[in-house]
Amino acid sequence: AYHPSGLRLPYDQLQFFEVHIPTAEILPLAKAAGVSLTSYVGAMWMMAIKEDMPPRKSKTPVNVSMPVNLRNYYPSHTSRNFFNNINVTHVFDEEISLEDLAKEFDEKMRANLTEENIKKQMDNFETMEYVAPVRVFPLFIKQWVVRYGSKVTDKKVSIVLSNLGVQKPPQEVAAMVQNYGAFCSSSNLFSTMTSYNGDLTLGVSSPYSNTRVVKNLVRGLTAQGVKIRVYATEVIR
Repeated sequence: AYHPSGLRLPYDQLQFFEVHIPTAEILPLAKAAGVSLTSYVGAMWMMAIKEDMPPRKSKTPVNVSMPVNLRNYYPSHTSRNFFNNINVTHVFDEEISLEDLAKEFDEKMRANLTEENIKKQMDNFETMEYVAPVRVFPLFIKQWVVRYGSKVTDKKVSIVLSNLGVQKPPQEVAAMVQNYGAFCSSSNLFSTMTSYNGDLTLGVSSPYSNTRVVKNLVRGLTAQGVKIRVYATEVIR
């Protein structure tokens, strides 16, 4: 998958961006395209990444990875993370509008989110646990293999997009909550989505010194007349 060009930030730093978007302004754009808000934002991230791609890498796939809450598919009361990932990929081998890309994104996302597909993925993971040679390996070897597998998987991801949904605090404190924001440590671009009180917040984590992808997303939104606010942390160069 394509990754933003340029160097990573020194000292394993991450830079954080918080993009505030009025839901009353972006929801009509998603509805006009006939897609969910997640698909519209995902397509916008793809477009922002595409604008960063040099010509020699124009045919490299852009892959958006999205965590899926498995509690919606399996009964569970655990407080631990319980999720899997689905991927939506597009190759910009020809011109495509944002609206058409959003529709394609929505179709691929819905196809991946079927109960049959999610169950198939989980069954494949479970099958590995019962392979006799795997069971006899010491834990430290398994941990090394998992870490190596994670690095290989990271290379196949351009950006992670996690929609945390509409936030609903208890009524007793709702009047004191101005907004919600979320960030995640990652070796790739990582964007969360949270909605509260008419505000859609994108919490973006970036390990790259190149900030063009975030800039492209912001400019893409403002070009459509969306009034946004952006905050960013400073980093040590």
